[in-house]
Amino acid sequence: MEKEFEKMKELLKDLKEKRITKEEFDKKCAFWTVNILDSFKYQKVPQKPLILQEYEGLDNSEKVRINWGSFLAENPEVDRFYEKQAQIFWNTTAQLEWLVWCLQFVEDEDKIKIKNKIKEILEAEKKDENRLKKFDFLRGKYKNII
Repeated sequence: MEKEFEKMKELLKDLKEKRITKEEFDKKCAFWTVNILDSFKYQKVPQKPLILQEYEGLDNSEKVRINWGSFLAENPEVDRFYEKQAQIFWNTTAQLEWLVWCLQFVEDEDKIKIKNKIKEILEAEKKDENRLKKFDFLRGKYKNII
């Protein structure tokens, strides 16, 4: 993988020094992506901390008596959980957007590989027992692509 990232650095240098055009750069980036498709993976969402599960199980009348800021301060694992959820959502979104962008620059054979990777990521997300409802939007967005 390190070798592949060195290639990307070289491509950036070539573009900066105008040895290649932006269009050539885009095509080479897409080709490079096909070579590293195995590095594109769905990361599972962690399970909610027990304290958060307990909080969510409370009646609304009980929830309003709890100061959310104090709750987070006393239970830092809840904040870490939400940060990890957001990180996974945005990393997955970025991966999918990049793969879709690459489709415009590759040949049909590589398009199939990229579409299969998109499908693999979306299927892994769908099977995740802790999945985020936000991913429903992504699945809808990409269903016409795959």
